[in-house]
Amino acid sequence: MGTVDGMPPTNHRKPSGAPFVDLTQAVPSELDRLASNQHESPILPNPPYRDFRTKFIETRFLEPRSLFMIRTSCCANDRTDDVALSADETTLGGKTDFASSVDLPRIESAVREILIAIGEDPDRPGLLDTPRRVASAYEELFGGIGVSPATHLARQFEQDGEDPVIVTDIAFTSMCEHHLLPFSGVAHIAYQPQHGRVVGLSKLARTVEILARRPQQQERLTRQIRLEIEKHLDPAGVLVMVEATHSCMQIRGVKARGASMKTRSAGGRWERDNATRREIQAMMART
Repeated sequence: MGTVDGMPPTNHRKPSGAPFVDLTQAVPSELDRLASNQHESPILPNPPYRDFRTKFIETRFLEPRSLFMIRTSCCANDRTDDVALSADETTLGGKTDFASSVDLPRIESAVREILIAIGEDPDRPGLLDTPRRVASAYEELFGGIGVSPATHLARQFEQDGEDPVIVTDIAFTSMCEHHLLPFSGVAHIAYQPQHGRVVGLSKLARTVEILARRPQQQERLTRQIRLEIEKHLDPAGVLVMVEATHSCMQIRGVKARGASMKTRSAGGRWERDNATRREIQAMMART
């Protein structure tokens, strides 16, 4: 394979139109520190490379939903090389997912305009840093936009038997798409494996997290969780229940404090087998 911009040959071909990010010039001191990290990154092909993915995201060198060539000398032997990093190998909440596509400066400008519109002074001491804080919070709260749970749900392993798997009380916070106010609660997930394959329990929690971190409706969130599990696990049966309280109903309008909403979505044989579905629901309620 030929060289790229005069650099040594590598096993990773530069994708068409993929930008270069020269981190050796951007954050040399940070790379020096990370080069001594003994944890080997799973996304890099050779042991000399170290785990520096988090810094990439924090400094916003990556863009979402594309391939990138990253030039770095972050390795023990100081060899400079190109590493192809796909978008599904960046992070969400410290885990492997898409990079953020949130336009922080634009959010900051919008928040400043909102403060002016409500009659506040965005330049007074207490509000000077508010636009930046809100932008940072939105980046986190909407970090699931453009992200697919596929990366997590694809990590399956063999398991004998077809007994139901139930995970309850998966806490989440999402944003009501009507008022952009948060709603929080828990999700309960049950599925009956088939084909001798199951998924790690944390991957179910990560699926909830990804689907919740976007403008949502609880009804749609419940159904989306079920559909993702069906798509990637092909279980004999699946049941998802979500319980949440909505601040858009509690702090405005009717101000119905204490009111909660419950939704469920069933698929596979459990959609038709009322007796088994009720049994699974009862087990969820007892936990």
